[in-house]
Amino acid sequence: MVASPASQENSPPRLELVTDEEPLKFQPPPADSPTEPTPAQPAPSPAAIYTTIRLITMILAVRLLLLLTLLGAVVLAVMAMMTPTPMTMGVLGIYCVLAVLPMVWLERTAVRK
Repeated sequence: MVASPASQENSPPRLELVTDEEPLKFQPPPADSPTEPTPAQPAPSPAAIYTTIRLITMILAVRLLLLLTLLGAVVLAVMAMMTPTPMTMGVLGIYCVLAVLPMVWLERTAVRK
């Protein structure tokens, strides 16, 4: 199929690489110079990669739970301050003691390596 002259006019011009320099040529090092081979790094095993990803996921999950419990405490505190009755203050106190404090304790006592 031959392109019509009208379609060739609409096509972008072709760019060509023009250089004044000679192309670089590979030159091996002289035979008398000693070259030390670089030690190759062993590829990490799939088990190590899985363990690392699992550890990161567990840490992020605990932090996300802590964030959600703290946000819940803030929302409850704002609601309790809007209508300060003994019942709302009691609900806020119970929530902080039974949800927020254990989550903070878990975060603070987590084993870190």
